[in-house]
Amino acid sequence: MDNITLDITFQSDNAEIQAKQFKHYIEKQWIPDLEKIEVNRSEYKDGQMGVGEILGSVGVLIKAANEPLTELAKALRDYVKNKRTVATLKVGDKTMEISGEGQKVEEIVKLFLSSPEGSKTTDTK
Repeated sequence: MDNITLDITFQSDNAEIQAKQFKHYIEKQWIPDLEKIEVNRSEYKDGQMGVGEILGSVGVLIKAANEPLTELAKALRDYVKNKRTVATLKVGDKTMEISGEGQKVEEIVKLFLSSPEGSKTTDTK
């Protein structure tokens, strides 16, 4: 079964902190078939110390199946709503602003499924 790659970018003055907190929040959730979640970093430049600056976004790799996508969509919506922040979800060349207010899980899952990888989604867990 294929995986879907997506990016979630937080839109706030403390986006770097939001990205780290969201990663920690997702790691504590039980989301089946979540392959990888990591805080995105800038490209390493010659002479720079460290591994690159923390960006205000996270990258996610998840199995393209209905249950994991629905659970991730619920967790993202709830996190954004509870933290009263806004995030931009990018899947392939499609984007959606997630504010949590009135946001339906089905809308988020539909965006996941609109990607080339998501079009191969199955109902298996």
